[in-house]
Amino acid sequence: MTVARIRRRKMVFIDVWPDHDISSAARTFAAQSSPVFELYIRGLHAGEKRIAATTSWCRFVLTDQPVAHRHHTLLGPDFAVITEEPPDSFGLSDGGWARFDPALIALPPADRGPAYLDWLHQRMVRLAELRGWDRRPLEDARQYCLDRSVEARFDGPRRQSPDRRHTAALSLHIDPDGLRHVALTVRNRAREVITARTTTARPFFCDFHDWRSVQRQVRWLSPTMLSVGDEYSLPYLAPLARVDITEPGVG
Repeated sequence: MTVARIRRRKMVFIDVWPDHDISSAARTFAAQSSPVFELYIRGLHAGEKRIAATTSWCRFVLTDQPVAHRHHTLLGPDFAVITEEPPDSFGLSDGGWARFDPALIALPPADRGPAYLDWLHQRMVRLAELRGWDRRPLEDARQYCLDRSVEARFDGPRRQSPDRRHTAALSLHIDPDGLRHVALTVRNRAREVITARTTTARPFFCDFHDWRSVQRQVRWLSPTMLSVGDEYSLPYLAPLARVDITEPGVG
């Protein structure tokens, strides 16, 4: 009898998703936790080691109902995961059902990051223990978040203008409510800001994949004209689709 070989992938993505019958409070929890999830993902990518799993991503489905389900294993009163590892080659996620903690929603913005990080990391560790995963990548991801004060701020590479007089850089800040603030900043040779434009997107927009793509779309059309993507592929970037640095544009 031939035993099928199980393919192992690098598990480097995690997301949080409200159940379709979820309350507005749980949707708020999902939005507020999303900056930490995005930061944690980058920590998984930045670490020296990777988790070897049958799937490349995990999903936490938020609920306000009991988490006990058939074919799930309880990893605490508030967390139940798929008992068997998902089969490979089917595009499925690992993870399971998690009851949200309403106490976290009531925290002031400055305190949310560390609290949501603890919530996420504890559940990832429980899942790792069940699956037999190496915990080192998770601990590295947690430390990555702590080293950045659990603030989701990311900077793209600088792009020099054709005449070499200016540089443009894109940045992303995900605030404690989960809103995405994408900013384009242009500086002169003296490093003085001459143009700054910002656009804001709803929670879950400009995720890891979008941000990686958007950074590559910053381009100079002329010595004074910039473009970031286009208003069709990523509509929330429309205010940055054409930027003339000779015109006033702060905010």
